[in-house]
Amino acid sequence: EEMEKEEVKGAIKHNRRRFSSKDLTKIISNDDDLLRILQIRSDQINNLTFKRIDGGFVSSAYRIETKEGSYYFIKVNKSSNGEQLFKTEMEGLNSISKHFTTPKILKFGTFDFSSSKQTKQSSSGAYLLLEYLDFTPKRIKED
Repeated sequence: EEMEKEEVKGAIKHNRRRFSSKDLTKIISNDDDLLRILQIRSDQINNLTFKRIDGGFVSSAYRIETKEGSYYFIKVNKSSNGEQLFKTEMEGLNSISKHFTTPKILKFGTFDFSSSKQTKQSSSGAYLLLEYLDFTPKRIKED
C-alpha cells in the first residue's frame, strides 16, 4: 500500500505540466487508430478543439470536439506509470459497467515525441480515449 501511494505521488509530480493543444494534436496525428475513431484525416487535425476538464490530479483530461459536433473524452498522463494507471482504470470501468453507466473505452495507447526543438525535451506517456458522456443537468422548461 505504501508503494502504491509513492507511485501515485510520482505520477502527480510528473504530470504537473498540462498538455497543450499542440501536444494533443501531435498524439492524435501520430496514431492512425485515433484518426479513424475521430473520423478525420491527418490534414484535418486542426479542425479539432480541446477543452480542458478540471477535477483530475493524476492525469490531464480534455473534451475533444470535432468540426461535425462529435465529442470524445481523452485522458493523458506523462508519468512512467501512466500506462499501468490507465490499464487499471480500464479494468475498473469494465467491472462497474455491468451495474452502472460508464463511458465506452475507445482506445488506449502510448506516445513518445519531442515537445520542442528549442527545449529539446522529450515527452512520453499514455492516453485513454473514452466516449464522452455529458452529465450536465438539462434545464427544466417552464410552462
